[in-house]
Amino acid sequence: MTSARLLLIFATGACLAATAASAADSTTPAARPRRAGPPPTPEMIAYHEQVMAIYDADKNGVLDETERAVLKDDIDAGTMQPPPMPPGGRGRHMGPPPEILATYDTDRDGTLSETERAALEADIAAGKLPPPPPPPGACPPAGDGTSTTTPAAS
Repeated sequence: MTSARLLLIFATGACLAATAASAADSTTPAARPRRAGPPPTPEMIAYHEQVMAIYDADKNGVLDETERAVLKDDIDAGTMQPPPMPPGGRGRHMGPPPEILATYDTDRDGTLSETERAALEADIAAGKLPPPPPPPGACPPAGDGTSTTTPAAS
């Protein structure tokens, strides 16, 4: 083999090894970027550590789809507490705010049934209530007057 061919094989191997090492490093919790938002509270950190100790079956520092499903089932069954709320926020999957539940949750079960949600949506449509704000990072609804682009001429 020529030295040029050996050099090419060596360089290709080095690139592949670097790519594999980089991919392995990116799965560790410390290597993943933190999501935007307030820093986690001590309660949130303790909850995360507890969840990882119990549900991270393969101990790789990440919950895969199966591990997350087991956690969700345990939260739904009440054998595991749901995650603590972030500071100043209600967190994800927390349902409507208390003032909405107080008015629209007629059976007082803590959630809005289809009928209760329809009543809420009817009051929003009638202008009795403002619509809920979009989730953080969501695009504004079409036609709200904030667009700066003009349609292309045909």
